[in-house]
Amino acid sequence: AHNFTVPKRCVSVREPYSAERRKAASERAKAAGYQPPVRKSSS
Repeated sequence: AHNFTVPKRCVSVREPYSAERRKAASERAKAAGYQPPVRKSSS
């Protein structure tokens, strides 16, 4: 169930996806437990 009136993709189009927003999104992703694709061989 979507509670927001405007789809997220539309919001991203209206609002410029600046580096600052990217960093904020990255921080939230890390907080949520999401790990970006990193070289597994390194680990």
